[in-house]
Amino acid sequence: MRTFVAIDLHNTEKIVDIQNRIVKEHNFNVKDIRPIHKDNLHLTLKFLGEVSDDQVKEIITTLQNLRFVSFEARFIDIGCFPNSIEPRIIWLKLDDRCIKQIDSLYHVVTKLLNSVKDIKIKQSSGADEKFEFTPHLTIFRVKHRQRFEKPLNFAHDNISYSTEIDRIKLKKSILTSGGPIYSDLITIEATSRT
Repeated sequence: MRTFVAIDLHNTEKIVDIQNRIVKEHNFNVKDIRPIHKDNLHLTLKFLGEVSDDQVKEIITTLQNLRFVSFEARFIDIGCFPNSIEPRIIWLKLDDRCIKQIDSLYHVVTKLLNSVKDIKIKQSSGADEKFEFTPHLTIFRVKHRQRFEKPLNFAHDNISYSTEIDRIKLKKSILTSGGPIYSDLITIEATSRT
C-alpha cells in the first residue's frame, strides 16, 4: 500500500477561507487550479511509497516509539513549486521557528524509520526526490501545466493561520481519478504540550 507520515492540521476551515480568497483575488480558474480539500490538508513529513502489509505493521510499531512535544505552527507566506511562472503547486510557508521544529521532527522520524527492515527511506518528503525536504502546506495543485504571463505574486496576500502541531499520523493513500483518498493507520499524540 502507498503510505506516508504526516501532520494533520486543526481548523482547516481557515485554510479554505484562504484558498477562496486567493481564487477570488487572483481570478484563478478552478478548472486549472484545484484547491486541496480541507480533509486532505496536511504537512508531509515522510513519503514512504509502496510498502507491504508486514512493513506497515513494523512501521506502526516503530512509530509508537516516537516522542515529541507539541508546538505552534504559524503560516506566514504563499509560495509556488517549482517556480511562480510554471507552478505545479501553490503552498503556504511556515515561519522560521516552526520550520526548524518540523525539520527536527523530520530527522527523528527518518532515523526511526531507517530501522525498519527492507524499507527504502527517501531523503525528501515527496515523490520528486531531487528536492530537499521543505516543510510546507500544499493548498492548490495546478491541473494543467500552464505558463502564466507574469510570475504569480502573492506579496499582498495576508496570511494569518496558526495551529497546534500535536499529533503525527501514518496515512494510507489510494489514488483515484477524483483525487487521493487518505485514511489513518495510526496516530501518535505529542507526549507533552508547550
